[in-house]
Amino acid sequence: MTVDPAHDWQDRIDQAEKRLGEVETLMETFLADDPYGIVRETKPQGGNRFVLIARMTEHKQVPRQVSILLAEIFGHLRSSLDHLMDALASDPATGDSPAGTQFPIFLDPPIFHGLDSKGNPKKGSGLYQMRGGAPAVQTLIEGMQPYHRGAAAASDPLWVLHRFAVIDKHKKPHLTGAVMEGGSIGIKNMWGVDLFLEHWGFAGPFHKGTQAGRIEFTVTQPDNFVVEMDAKFTYQVAFDPKGPGAGAPVVSTVQPLIAHLRGVVFPQLEPFV
Repeated sequence: MTVDPAHDWQDRIDQAEKRLGEVETLMETFLADDPYGIVRETKPQGGNRFVLIARMTEHKQVPRQVSILLAEIFGHLRSSLDHLMDALASDPATGDSPAGTQFPIFLDPPIFHGLDSKGNPKKGSGLYQMRGGAPAVQTLIEGMQPYHRGAAAASDPLWVLHRFAVIDKHKKPHLTGAVMEGGSIGIKNMWGVDLFLEHWGFAGPFHKGTQAGRIEFTVTQPDNFVVEMDAKFTYQVAFDPKGPGAGAPVVSTVQPLIAHLRGVVFPQLEPFV
């Protein structure tokens, strides 16, 4: 196979960045339409005690096109690595690379370094996937493996990308909806009551019904009392906290993956193509 070293994997990165720009535009339009809000509910607690609860509500869901574009983005990023590996492993005479060639990404060193009974790279191991590359190339790629980061291995950009790419083979990347980016919530007006307890805010992504604020109070003037909340928030669309995105905003999760390929992986390996 003939590979144009000036393009190919770089083209795939370019496409990923283009699609990410489309994702940003979609999300800006979505968020500008006030898709989230606050609903307030006052509940009696017995006697003259009450609680005012503010919960998040969802007026509309994140456009499905966002998930579709994200799946395409992760496909382009993973493909860019595999095409670079194919170029690095190609036989100069035939242009072909060994069967099973792909850019290895592993969290387990023994699996990466696996050997068969004859002492050859075991099929499915990292050594097997990059066996067509020069020794210097293999050394560099082994040094990029997430397992070298110890306790931080699961957050390594290559491993995060690998997990997103695996999810993409089975289903679109999970979006949780939103995370709070900024804003404020507090008491707008209050009279005829004694404030007993207040609690504002929450951590991480939210769903419909997530409690945003709570005020417990005692009514001192039953015929004339007011307790009003004032809430103003800004949001960002986020990944599911249970997935590789770990509940982080979409754009700030994807951009570092692209930067890692462009700024770390490619510059070290492209000289060997």
